[in-house]
Amino acid sequence: MEIQNGVLRLQLAGRRTNYNSLMLLGFFAIGRTISTMDIQLYRIEVVIQVDIRDGRRVLAWAAPGEVVDLARGRINSEHFFQKIGF
Repeated sequence: MEIQNGVLRLQLAGRRTNYNSLMLLGFFAIGRTISTMDIQLYRIEVVIQVDIRDGRRVLAWAAPGEVVDLARGRINSEHFFQKIGF
């Protein structure tokens, strides 16, 4: 995980069969963490390295408020993915 210029980026390794659930877990974990912190972010990115050999990646981003809403149960996973266009 890294923070640069107001963007928090979490990079994970996954399989082709589980990147949706891994993406959700990544955003949820970040939302739980930042909801207790005083930090200025304008975007949160989750990057999943799907295929190590080919270097294929899946990337999604969201606003911090949307991620915190997901973590606090204000929106469900389906609504969250609709909001971020994933």
